[in-house]
Amino acid sequence: MKPGARVQAAIDILNQIAEEKNPAESVLKTWARKNRYAGSKDRAQIRSYVFDVIRNWSSLAWTMDSDAAHALIVGCLADHENEHPEWRDWFDGEGHNPEPLSPEEQEKLSKPRAEYKPDWVKHNVPEWLLPDLEKTFGVGLTDELAALNERAPIDLRVNRLKVVRKAARAHLRRADIATHATPHAEFGLRVEPPENSKLPDLTKIKPFLDGEFEIQDEGSQLVVSLANAGESQQVIELCAGGGGKTVALADAMKNKGQIFACDIDKRRLENIRPRMQRANVRNVQLRVLQDWSPKAGETDPDLEDLKGAVDLVVADVPCSGSGAWRRHPDAKWRLTETNLDHYRRAQARILQRAALLTKPGGAILYITCSVLESENDDQINAFLKSHDEFEVCKFDTDIPRKNTEFGTQLTPYTTGTDGFYISRLQRKL
Repeated sequence: MKPGARVQAAIDILNQIAEEKNPAESVLKTWARKNRYAGSKDRAQIRSYVFDVIRNWSSLAWTMDSDAAHALIVGCLADHENEHPEWRDWFDGEGHNPEPLSPEEQEKLSKPRAEYKPDWVKHNVPEWLLPDLEKTFGVGLTDELAALNERAPIDLRVNRLKVVRKAARAHLRRADIATHATPHAEFGLRVEPPENSKLPDLTKIKPFLDGEFEIQDEGSQLVVSLANAGESQQVIELCAGGGGKTVALADAMKNKGQIFACDIDKRRLENIRPRMQRANVRNVQLRVLQDWSPKAGETDPDLEDLKGAVDLVVADVPCSGSGAWRRHPDAKWRLTETNLDHYRRAQARILQRAALLTKPGGAILYITCSVLESENDDQINAFLKSHDEFEVCKFDTDIPRKNTEFGTQLTPYTTGTDGFYISRLQRKL
């Protein structure tokens, strides 16, 4: 594809994302499937344009005084003119090239950029969400939000049930994947960007198919290590989803003890089976749950046999995903106050359910991929007010992080990871 055709493809995709309100990844995959003539370099460049615009949507729209995809791409290319100084030549409307710059677009580019921007525009976050973010980050807001707007690295977790990290790294090297050890996770590897910007599909190479590694952010790996799951313990994961933490827990427990991986989505839960088989995991049982709201005196319809008997309840709850904006920047523009309120109600219900399962001396590990206090410390504070049989346990670790009143916050700026929040709640004996 010629450069102009790549830009036009990005414009079409951005229009589709705005119209359908679907995740960018889904729209990009559908476009690639329908346009197989586009090579890997074409797809990589188109993807880069799309996500550069999405990451900086509010500031580009402010500068161009328009949220039309054509204007946003123009503003984005102007911001990176040193990379493609000839970019204006692509806008001639010929063939598959985009339409010429409008008079309004030319006028915006010809004027000096206004220095003033509202904070929500400058930081590229939804205006309604800025107070919550200010509450979390305080004076560190600018650095934290800048880090949340950067591209995330690709991290791998070595599966110790199959291989040691040194050997996994050598096997990846033979597959032309260069890696180095993650800064904090003991069994993690970080993929080094290839010089030709073309990275093979990691899920198709032999080391992955042999179960030697999983693609997992270092923050998620650290969360599992902080769970401190014992080899003889009974563990239940209430929101197992696709099973990334499930197989990591099985690895940490050396395939011993018992893990119950649970979710209300049967389809997602079934996706864990091939993952378990590939990783040689044998200590996991799957259970589909109802979306149950605990009420006084009622019996859990799905987990009555585990009431008060579980050593560790892992509650990796549904949340805003604000901690993963590096990977899914479009999620911040799809998030609404209604969505956020729905997540918070679900989090409170799941904590209540977890409390019924935890045995004396056992613990709940509450996890979000969020940087919003209303999903993190505020939830734990509310839970403790109605459950005086639990107390917060501090984490003994030298991982760089922000300690909060009731837990620990990882962020791209402080930890170089996604923005995970973790709180460990011990049930008193």
